[in-house]
Amino acid sequence: MNSTNTYFNYDFTAFTNSTNPMVGACLVEVLATGSISQRGSLACTAEEADADVSAKGLVRIGAANGFADADTLLTTSTLQVQVKTTQAMGSVPQTAVPYVVDILSYGTGVNNAIYRLELSESDSDSGIFEGSVEYVMLNQINIDLDSTYTDLTTVGQDIGIIVEQDMTDEDSPRINYFDLGADGVQTQIADQLEAPTHSGVVSFDSDNYKIADTVVITLDDQDMNTDSSLIDVYTTKDSTTVGDVVGAGNTLATGLVLDITFDDLTWVSTDNTDCVATGESALVGDNGLYATGFTLVETGTETGIF
Repeated sequence: MNSTNTYFNYDFTAFTNSTNPMVGACLVEVLATGSISQRGSLACTAEEADADVSAKGLVRIGAANGFADADTLLTTSTLQVQVKTTQAMGSVPQTAVPYVVDILSYGTGVNNAIYRLELSESDSDSGIFEGSVEYVMLNQINIDLDSTYTDLTTVGQDIGIIVEQDMTDEDSPRINYFDLGADGVQTQIADQLEAPTHSGVVSFDSDNYKIADTVVITLDDQDMNTDSSLIDVYTTKDSTTVGDVVGAGNTLATGLVLDITFDDLTWVSTDNTDCVATGESALVGDNGLYATGFTLVETGTETGIF
């Protein structure tokens, strides 16, 4: 959970059209000799040369295969960006075609990214341009999932951003617009909105229970509302704890969300010796929390209450 997730962010839309889709793009390392080693590819959108891939997106930087006959867009002393479409770019001046190339990194205490918001006019001759910014709050479940980052839209009318920790006051996400006046002077117009993190609260529906009562447990944590368009669900793994990892490896470091204890003993399977304290008998249950089907289900698409 303490690792840094690094991605190759790109937008080569200007090189493509309906008859000339993009086959793939690569970020490759320039060797000391100046030659290109496909084994040294840091990130590639596709391993198959005939694969049709999106003209913009994010790819995790790591072990990747390159592809032949790609056109070189950008070369620095250490890196080279290559892109391949179904038709060669030929003599088109690459400096005249816009494209986006970034290296983004996320993780615990790490949030290095750039986003480009392209507003669209609401109607012809309205002079009103609209767009949206939705943020994803990192938590113990999603921080190391590739989909958390590769599903982001970093360029467009409706973008997604990552929030890793409190972004309040001067650190709040801000939209800046420079208004060019008739006098030729640009005036900055800005608006911002805080994106704070939250502390989770667990509560019961009663102060005490008797045998055969149903116990209702509620978790209130806005940080666990990772998708405001869906009802988030967190299930109990066979480790008898709620989280992301199956087995004993489900810990706070690997994505543990919630567990239930009796007198400081975790509610686990009856045949698990962890339930036995020195000089005491094992806790008796229907094979632990997992067997009950206990699941945290969000009460609405963006309530953060489970």
